[in-house]
Amino acid sequence: MVEVIENHTLYLVCPAEGTPQPSILWLRDDIPMMMDDEVDAALVGKVREMSSGRQLELRQVRVEDEAVFQCRATNVAGQQSKRFQLRVLGKPTCKIR
Repeated sequence: MVEVIENHTLYLVCPAEGTPQPSILWLRDDIPMMMDDEVDAALVGKVREMSSGRQLELRQVRVEDEAVFQCRATNVAGQQSKRFQLRVLGKPTCKIR
């Protein structure tokens, strides 16, 4: 499980290695996340791939962004994947009464 505080930025790293270099596809709840014009409307402006797809940046994370994210690496040798269960924590507070 990956936890992040609401309204913070989260970076997910796909630890894929291989020869030839695998291509990486990110999924959210088993649905491919397209990084061009077809990004899920709820994620527009919040998500971007970095490091040739090896890293996924999620900005201003909100509770409704909770999901299972997955990176899928594929090359001629086959396919492997890693799942990240995202849990968003409410903003921390500190009060004196």
